[in-house]
Amino acid sequence: MTSNIEWTPWLATMIPLIFSAGPGNVMVAASGARSGIRSSMRFIYGLDGTYFLLALIMGLGLGQVLLSFPGATVAIKIVGITYIFYLAYRFMVASVTNADEGAEAFRFVDGVVVQLTNTKGLIMLVVMFSEFFRPSAQLVGDVLLMSAVLVLLNFCAHLIWVSFGVGIKQALVRNPRLFQAQNWLFAAMMAGVGVWLMAR
Repeated sequence: MTSNIEWTPWLATMIPLIFSAGPGNVMVAASGARSGIRSSMRFIYGLDGTYFLLALIMGLGLGQVLLSFPGATVAIKIVGITYIFYLAYRFMVASVTNADEGAEAFRFVDGVVVQLTNTKGLIMLVVMFSEFFRPSAQLVGDVLLMSAVLVLLNFCAHLIWVSFGVGIKQALVRNPRLFQAQNWLFAAMMAGVGVWLMAR
């Protein structure tokens, strides 16, 4: 791999962030608990595909344009938080009778919107490229490689978290009260993500 990317410190920093219980992973686990792995893949593709494009944009320097307009960043944050609360509401009002695989799954567009309005993820990209990347004549290739590795790690983390959500669902689905409690728990966790983003 190219020496323009500081892989060792980057991986040491990013892997714990990517695999830990952050907003995206909590929402992926909630999606798994809501509708299973197969139906959650559209949501995951929306998240990760959008993050790949954002990483390319940030790595090529266009992210500085966004950062020069603080008002735009605040507006994006507000939209994202509102949308997360909306998804939490959808989770909370889900019917216990729709516990089967694929019931009311989060969509591809949900993943796109959540990722586009995830200011934490955008800031993480800016830090990633400013701290662990040295621009060179091979800028496009290096940015493409770093972005691809980032999204591959994200995808692996999402598979783990969606499986975790499915495991919870399978343990509770035969008991309607426990399944409803699980829905409320994940709705509360997603609302907590929204509150956490507001506080930052």
